[in-house]
Amino acid sequence: MKISLNQDGEVPLHEQISEQIVFQITTGTLRAGEEMPSVRTLARRLLIHHNTVSKAYATLVKRKWLSRRRGARLHVGAGMARPSDNLDSVIDKTIEQARTIGFSIKELEERVIERLSMEAPRYVLVVEEETALRRIVEKEIRQSLNSRVEGCSPSRLARHPDLATDAIVVGTENLTGSIDRDQFKASLWTPLIFNAADEYLNEIRLMKEAGTIAVTSYSPAF
Repeated sequence: MKISLNQDGEVPLHEQISEQIVFQITTGTLRAGEEMPSVRTLARRLLIHHNTVSKAYATLVKRKWLSRRRGARLHVGAGMARPSDNLDSVIDKTIEQARTIGFSIKELEERVIERLSMEAPRYVLVVEEETALRRIVEKEIRQSLNSRVEGCSPSRLARHPDLATDAIVVGTENLTGSIDRDQFKASLWTPLIFNAADEYLNEIRLMKEAGTIAVTSYSPAF
Protein backbone atom coordinates (compact mmCIF):
# COMPACT_ATOMS: atom_id res chain seq x y z
CA MET A 1 0.00 0.00 0.00
CA LYS A 2 1.45 3.35 -1.08
CA ILE A 3 0.49 6.60 0.64
CA SER A 4 1.83 9.98 -0.47
CA LEU A 5 1.27 12.96 1.82
CA ASN A 6 1.38 16.65 1.02
CA GLN A 7 2.55 18.18 4.31
CA ASP A 8 1.96 21.73 3.03
CA GLY A 9 -1.50 21.17 1.58
CA GLU A 10 -4.76 22.49 2.94
CA VAL A 11 -6.29 19.01 3.32
CA PRO A 12 -5.62 17.47 6.78
CA LEU A 13 -3.22 14.54 6.78
CA HIS A 14 -5.76 12.07 8.18
CA GLU A 15 -8.13 12.90 5.31
CA GLN A 16 -5.34 12.45 2.75
CA ILE A 17 -4.63 9.00 4.21
CA SER A 18 -8.26 7.90 4.32
CA GLU A 19 -9.06 9.09 0.79
CA GLN A 20 -6.00 7.40 -0.67
CA ILE A 21 -6.97 4.14 1.01
CA VAL A 22 -10.50 4.45 -0.38
CA PHE A 23 -9.05 5.07 -3.84
CA GLN A 24 -6.87 1.95 -3.60
CA ILE A 25 -9.83 -0.14 -2.49
CA THR A 26 -12.12 1.07 -5.29
CA THR A 27 -9.46 0.51 -7.95
CA GLY A 28 -8.62 -2.98 -6.72
CA THR A 29 -5.12 -2.26 -5.37
CA LEU A 30 -6.39 -3.20 -1.90
CA ARG A 31 -8.70 -6.22 -1.99
CA ALA A 32 -11.51 -7.33 0.27
CA GLY A 33 -10.15 -9.09 3.35
CA GLU A 34 -6.63 -7.72 2.99
CA GLU A 35 -5.01 -6.73 6.30
CA MET A 36 -3.93 -3.16 6.85
CA PRO A 37 -0.62 -2.09 8.44
CA SER A 38 -0.86 -1.40 12.13
CA VAL A 39 -1.35 2.21 13.21
CA ARG A 40 2.21 2.56 14.50
CA THR A 41 3.74 0.76 11.49
CA LEU A 42 2.05 3.09 9.02
CA ALA A 43 2.84 6.14 11.17
CA ARG A 44 6.55 5.24 11.20
CA ARG A 45 6.48 4.68 7.45
CA LEU A 46 4.87 8.08 6.81
CA LEU A 47 6.91 9.87 9.51
CA ILE A 48 3.81 11.24 11.21
CA HIS A 49 2.17 10.92 14.66
CA HIS A 50 0.30 7.67 15.22
CA ASN A 51 -2.83 9.58 16.27
CA THR A 52 -3.15 10.87 12.69
CA VAL A 53 -3.22 7.32 11.30
CA SER A 54 -5.59 6.23 14.07
CA LYS A 55 -8.01 9.02 13.15
CA ALA A 56 -7.88 8.05 9.46
CA TYR A 57 -8.53 4.38 10.27
CA ALA A 58 -11.41 5.28 12.59
CA THR A 59 -13.02 7.31 9.82
CA LEU A 60 -12.73 4.39 7.39
CA VAL A 61 -14.23 1.98 9.91
CA LYS A 62 -17.14 4.35 10.44
CA ARG A 63 -17.63 4.58 6.67
CA LYS A 64 -17.39 0.75 6.50
CA TRP A 65 -14.37 0.73 4.20
CA LEU A 66 -12.42 -1.11 6.90
CA SER A 67 -13.55 -3.74 9.40
CA ARG A 68 -12.22 -4.97 12.72
CA ARG A 69 -11.60 -8.62 13.58
CA ARG A 70 -11.20 -9.66 17.17
CA GLY A 71 -7.53 -10.35 17.86
CA ALA A 72 -6.44 -9.26 14.39
CA ARG A 73 -5.54 -6.06 12.56
CA LEU A 74 -7.97 -3.98 10.54
CA HIS A 75 -8.79 -5.35 7.12
CA VAL A 76 -10.58 -4.17 3.97
CA GLY A 77 -14.33 -4.65 4.34
CA ALA A 78 -15.73 -7.72 2.59
CA GLY A 79 -18.42 -5.65 0.90
CA MET A 80 -15.97 -3.12 -0.51
CA ALA A 81 -15.01 -4.91 -3.69
CA ARG A 82 -14.10 -3.03 -6.84
CA PRO A 83 -17.41 -1.60 -8.14
CA SER A 84 -16.75 -1.95 -11.86
CA ASP A 85 -14.14 -1.93 -14.59
CA ASN A 86 -15.55 1.29 -16.04
CA LEU A 87 -12.59 3.43 -17.10
CA ASP A 88 -14.49 6.68 -16.54
CA SER A 89 -15.08 5.77 -12.89
CA VAL A 90 -11.37 5.10 -12.42
CA ILE A 91 -10.50 8.46 -14.00
CA ASP A 92 -13.08 10.26 -11.85
CA LYS A 93 -11.65 8.68 -8.70
CA THR A 94 -8.11 9.64 -9.76
CA ILE A 95 -9.10 13.27 -10.32
CA GLU A 96 -10.90 13.35 -6.98
CA GLN A 97 -7.91 11.80 -5.24
CA ALA A 98 -5.45 14.25 -6.82
CA ARG A 99 -7.55 17.20 -5.67
CA THR A 100 -7.88 15.74 -2.17
CA ILE A 101 -4.13 15.63 -1.61
CA GLY A 102 -3.55 19.06 -3.13
CA PHE A 103 -2.53 18.47 -6.74
CA SER A 104 -3.99 20.50 -9.59
CA ILE A 105 -5.58 18.97 -12.69
CA LYS A 106 -2.70 20.39 -14.74
CA GLU A 107 -0.15 18.59 -12.55
CA LEU A 108 -2.14 15.37 -12.86
CA GLU A 109 -2.31 15.70 -16.65
CA GLU A 110 1.44 16.31 -16.98
CA ARG A 111 2.26 13.38 -14.73
CA VAL A 112 -0.06 10.98 -16.58
CA ILE A 113 1.46 11.96 -19.93
CA GLU A 114 4.95 11.49 -18.49
CA ARG A 115 4.11 8.05 -17.08
CA LEU A 116 2.48 6.88 -20.31
CA SER A 117 5.54 7.94 -22.30
CA MET A 118 7.63 5.65 -20.10
CA GLU A 119 5.55 2.58 -20.98
CA ALA A 120 7.21 0.04 -23.27
CA PRO A 121 5.99 -0.03 -26.91
CA ARG A 122 3.38 -2.67 -27.70
CA TYR A 123 5.16 -3.90 -30.81
CA VAL A 124 7.10 -2.92 -33.93
CA LEU A 125 4.96 -1.88 -36.89
CA VAL A 126 6.56 -2.09 -40.34
CA VAL A 127 4.87 0.21 -42.87
CA GLU A 128 5.64 -0.56 -46.52
CA GLU A 129 3.65 -0.69 -49.78
CA GLU A 130 5.58 -3.61 -51.30
CA THR A 131 4.25 -6.74 -49.60
CA ALA A 132 7.37 -8.82 -50.25
CA LEU A 133 9.76 -6.18 -48.93
CA ARG A 134 7.53 -5.65 -45.89
CA ARG A 135 7.69 -9.35 -45.04
CA ILE A 136 11.47 -9.40 -45.39
CA VAL A 137 11.86 -6.46 -43.02
CA GLU A 138 9.36 -7.93 -40.56
CA LYS A 139 11.26 -11.24 -40.46
CA GLU A 140 14.66 -9.62 -39.99
CA ILE A 141 13.45 -7.36 -37.17
CA ARG A 142 11.63 -10.24 -35.49
CA GLN A 143 14.77 -12.40 -35.59
CA SER A 144 16.99 -9.57 -34.30
CA LEU A 145 14.74 -8.33 -31.48
CA ASN A 146 12.76 -11.47 -30.66
CA SER A 147 9.75 -9.19 -30.30
CA ARG A 148 6.26 -8.91 -31.71
CA VAL A 149 6.41 -7.41 -35.21
CA GLU A 150 3.42 -6.55 -37.42
CA GLY A 151 3.16 -4.93 -40.85
CA CYS A 152 0.74 -2.91 -42.93
CA SER A 153 0.58 -0.72 -46.03
CA PRO A 154 0.59 3.10 -45.79
CA SER A 155 -3.03 3.19 -47.01
CA ARG A 156 -4.14 0.79 -44.27
CA LEU A 157 -2.32 2.83 -41.64
CA ALA A 158 -4.13 5.95 -42.89
CA ARG A 159 -7.49 4.17 -42.50
CA HIS A 160 -6.59 2.72 -39.10
CA PRO A 161 -4.30 5.19 -37.27
CA ASP A 162 -4.78 3.24 -34.02
CA LEU A 163 -2.39 0.60 -35.43
CA ALA A 164 0.49 2.96 -34.64
CA THR A 165 -0.62 3.68 -31.08
CA ASP A 166 2.21 2.86 -28.63
CA ALA A 167 4.18 1.17 -31.41
CA ILE A 168 7.63 1.67 -32.91
CA VAL A 169 6.82 2.53 -36.53
CA VAL A 170 9.44 1.43 -39.05
CA GLY A 171 9.40 2.51 -42.68
CA THR A 172 11.60 3.81 -45.48
CA GLU A 173 13.09 7.24 -44.93
CA ASN A 174 10.91 8.81 -47.64
CA LEU A 175 7.74 7.22 -46.27
CA THR A 176 8.19 8.15 -42.60
CA GLY A 177 9.21 11.65 -43.64
CA SER A 178 6.01 12.15 -45.62
CA ILE A 179 3.61 11.02 -42.86
CA ASP A 180 1.90 13.61 -40.67
CA ARG A 181 2.97 12.16 -37.33
CA ASP A 182 0.59 14.37 -35.35
CA GLN A 183 -2.25 12.12 -36.52
CA PHE A 184 -0.75 9.11 -34.75
CA LYS A 185 0.26 8.21 -31.20
CA ALA A 186 3.35 6.16 -31.98
CA SER A 187 6.08 5.67 -29.38
CA LEU A 188 8.85 6.12 -31.93
CA TRP A 189 9.33 6.65 -35.68
CA THR A 190 12.34 4.80 -37.10
CA PRO A 191 13.35 5.35 -40.76
CA LEU A 192 14.93 2.58 -42.82
CA ILE A 193 17.90 3.77 -44.85
CA PHE A 194 18.87 1.46 -47.71
CA ASN A 195 22.23 1.37 -49.44
CA ALA A 196 22.10 2.46 -53.08
CA ALA A 197 22.68 -0.20 -55.73
CA ASP A 198 25.76 1.70 -56.95
CA GLU A 199 27.58 0.88 -53.72
CA TYR A 200 27.25 -2.84 -54.39
CA LEU A 201 28.14 -2.47 -58.07
CA ASN A 202 31.34 -0.62 -57.15
CA GLU A 203 32.29 -3.44 -54.77
CA ILE A 204 31.79 -5.95 -57.58
CA ARG A 205 33.91 -3.91 -60.01
CA LEU A 206 36.75 -3.76 -57.50
CA MET A 207 36.94 -7.54 -57.13
CA LYS A 208 40.43 -8.73 -58.11
CA GLU A 209 39.55 -12.38 -58.53
CA ALA A 210 36.83 -14.01 -60.59
CA GLY A 211 33.69 -14.96 -58.72
CA THR A 212 30.07 -15.92 -59.09
CA ILE A 213 27.54 -13.21 -58.35
CA ALA A 214 23.91 -13.94 -57.50
CA VAL A 215 21.31 -11.18 -57.41
CA THR A 216 17.99 -11.44 -55.58
CA SER A 217 15.25 -8.86 -55.35
CA TYR A 218 11.74 -8.50 -53.97
CA SER A 219 10.85 -6.37 -56.99
CA PRO A 220 9.19 -8.24 -59.92
CA ALA A 221 10.29 -5.45 -62.27
CA PHE A 222 13.95 -6.05 -61.43
